[in-house]
Amino acid sequence: MNVSIIKFFVVSALLTFAVFLFLDATIFGLTKANPATGRAKGCYTEFEIWMGVKRPTQWIRLAELAAAGVFAISGVTVMISGRSSK
Repeated sequence: MNVSIIKFFVVSALLTFAVFLFLDATIFGLTKANPATGRAKGCYTEFEIWMGVKRPTQWIRLAELAAAGVFAISGVTVMISGRSSK
């Protein structure tokens, strides 16, 4: 497979994941309490829902924002390195 095609998919994946993390960390959707699962009322991120936490956490939004920055910078770095190698 051509290296430029691989770089394109890597950059696309990194930037898409960065946008997902940024949106997940900044959108606040209030979820009602669910007595069947024991989940409390609050604003949950997708990762909190996937992890099955019972109460919203304070640290996950900051971690998602930091990870979004890392993935975005990594994607831009791959784009720049791909352009300078030509």
